[in-house]
Amino acid sequence: MNGIIIYINLALSFIISYRLFDDILLASVTSVVLVLGAYAFRTYEYESLESLNEQFVRMLVSTFFTALFVLLINSFDSVPLPNHKIIAGIILVYFALPFVNFLCYNLFVNMLQRPKE
Repeated sequence: MNGIIIYINLALSFIISYRLFDDILLASVTSVVLVLGAYAFRTYEYESLESLNEQFVRMLVSTFFTALFVLLINSFDSVPLPNHKIIAGIILVYFALPFVNFLCYNLFVNMLQRPKE
């Protein structure tokens, strides 16, 4: 179940990043770094998936470090994107992913624990 949530997060963060940046490489780096950061801060553990507040806190820390990393990579690019686009993408992903994680976890738990009739 955690693997499915991780792939959903990876796809959603890539789609949001690509729509804002119009750069496949930067969108890929952003989504991979975000998911790795979220995994490092134990966002995908069952105990943290149960609480929406804990999802927001863990994603806040993860997106902060992701934003720093992506802004650092962007500064070395030959044609850098405006920083406000990067920050806007990270903020959109920050608000979208905790809701998606919480909803997916609750849907999976309800589907797995459905009483048999």
